Amino acid sequence: MVLTSTLVIDHNEGGEVRRLHLTVDQGDLASLREQLDRAEKKVRGLVGEVGKLGVPVLVAGDEGS
Repeated sequence: MVLTSTLVIDHNEGGEVRRLHLTVDQGDLASLREQLDRAEKKVRGLVGEVGKLGVPVLVAGDEGS
């Protein structure tokens, strides 16, 4: 038996919602997790630095954005 996972990505293409299905293995999931963690760390750092300047910041996807 071979177990895999499917990553489903919905995106808007020319006003039409499209769905992409990607088969991923454990290595892919670990790489994706690392990239997501890195991206979140960068956002937190940038929000903190920009906040010191008194500039309002909206982060896409956050509550209230």
